[in-house]
Amino acid sequence: MDWQNMGPRVAQYRSLIQTEVARDTRKLFTTKQFKDATGQGFPKKDSTTLRVFMDQRSSFLLKHPSIKDLPGIKDLETK
Repeated sequence: MDWQNMGPRVAQYRSLIQTEVARDTRKLFTTKQFKDATGQGFPKKDSTTLRVFMDQRSSFLLKHPSIKDLPGIKDLETK
């Protein structure tokens, strides 16, 4: 869930649907809010963006006891 891996995918999907989002007359958020939430830049401190969500979720999962003690991929390759 690292942003370096997920960011390009978000950008790809954003470009795929942004025209339809702009055309949507019944959307719950503005087109600007969509662009802000899916943008590639560093978000403002209290903003809700996919990048903030991914960073927080990744951090939580990597610190979780059930996951933290699992061997990494590099550890498995050496065995």
